[in-house]
Amino acid sequence: MEAVLYLEELEKRFGGLKAVDGVTLKAKEKGITLLIGPNGSGKTTLVNTATGYYKPDGGRVYFKNTEITGWPMNKVYDAGLVRSFQLPSPFQGLSVLGNILVASKENPGESLIRSLYRKRWVKSEEEAIEKAFNVIKALDLQQFWDVPTASLSSGHLKLMEIGRALMADAEIVVLDEPICGVNPALADEIFIYINRLRDTYGLTFLIIEHRLDIALKYADYVYVMHHGKVISEGDVEYIINDPQVRKVYIGE
Repeated sequence: MEAVLYLEELEKRFGGLKAVDGVTLKAKEKGITLLIGPNGSGKTTLVNTATGYYKPDGGRVYFKNTEITGWPMNKVYDAGLVRSFQLPSPFQGLSVLGNILVASKENPGESLIRSLYRKRWVKSEEEAIEKAFNVIKALDLQQFWDVPTASLSSGHLKLMEIGRALMADAEIVVLDEPICGVNPALADEIFIYINRLRDTYGLTFLIIEHRLDIALKYADYVYVMHHGKVISEGDVEYIINDPQVRKVYIGE
């Protein structure tokens, strides 16, 4: 499988601290790549650097064989690389439908002049709403479509974040702890949805997660970070039996 996202010797420093120290990583097409490691190992900083939130201090980032090193977040997003943050940041005053519609790239926006020419925007509005409802259905959020996001559970907010990525026509979705704070039953469901979306839409996922008892069941490939470096990589069976990984997690 081809790597949709390829990080080559990526580095990020904060003063004298090298938070990301020469990391090479591949997220393969239509795969679920898991990025794990103890708190403070550099996982979120790596993702922030790869997706334009930070500028790298070294190395290169490739998306579908195009170098995107140092691109701003909006340009990365437009290219089809969409990420979520650890804490969902919905528009609290909008419903689930409204939050998902905001992510549409086809949204013509508001304009006094455009409002006078209804035929120019009404079709795109109808198409966007139809697409948003299809996304909502794919994530089984139909019962919440008109519910303000302030009243949603943590798990349903995480699903809505994935829905916004779908609405944005993402090709790779980077998720930062998608099941953090989510009850175990819904946490498993979220990964089941991720697996289904990978198969149905051909999406690629790169996922940071700490709840390994759940996440490892769904991963195709795993990278382990510690002190800013990748200390191990491989399939799930290799990772759980790697002495270096066991030492980092349980002190063996």
